[in-house]
Amino acid sequence: MIVRLFNPDGIDPRSYKTTYQELAETPEFTTFSGKQLIFIWYYANPTSPIIDIKDNKERAEQALKISQYTPERSRKERILSLNFDDDMEKAIDAMGSYEPGARYISWMLVKKVFEEYTEMVNDGKEAFTIKKFDSEGAEVGEVFDHRGYVGATKDIVLQLPILIDKLEKGFGISVVKKGESDEDLEGAEMIRMWNQSKND
Repeated sequence: MIVRLFNPDGIDPRSYKTTYQELAETPEFTTFSGKQLIFIWYYANPTSPIIDIKDNKERAEQALKISQYTPERSRKERILSLNFDDDMEKAIDAMGSYEPGARYISWMLVKKVFEEYTEMVNDGKEAFTIKKFDSEGAEVGEVFDHRGYVGATKDIVLQLPILIDKLEKGFGISVVKKGESDEDLEGAEMIRMWNQSKND
C-alpha cells in the first residue's frame, strides 16, 4: 500500500493550495505559489516518492525537476546548494513535520464512526430494543429504549456534517496503491511505519 499526504499528482499547481484547504490556511505556506509549494512537498513531505534520497542536494534537484518549479538562476543555485531563505526553510520544516501515520489512522477512525452511525440508523428501532428475560432465562418480552433512540438519532444528525467534512477533506490523505489485504493491514502498517520513522 502506498499513501500520500497532500498528494499533488494530477493537480494543477494553481489549484494545489485550494485543493487542500489546510495548506492554504498554514501560515508557513501563504507566500508560496503552487509550483513552489509542490517543490517543497517533493523535497520535504514524509510521503514524497523521493524522500528516501538521502543526499539533500540530489533530492532538491529532483524536486525542482518533478515540480517544474523554475526559479531565476541565482535562486536556483541557492536552492541546489541548500541555501534556503528563511521563509522556505520554515515551509520545509512545516512540510516535513506532518505525521502521515496519525492522519491515516484518524481518517480510518472517522470512516469507521460514519459507517457505525449508518448501521445504527439502518437498524432503526431494533438497535434500541432490549430483550427481557425472567429469572430462569426465558425471554418474556422486549422494551424499546425510546429516550436512547431519540438522543442517539439527534446526536447523529448533529455530528453528520462534521464527519462528512472530515471525510471529504480526508486529513490530506490519499491511497495511491492498495495491497492485497488492506482491510486488515492498512492501519497496522501505517502505525508501524509511523513509529519506525519516529524512532529513526
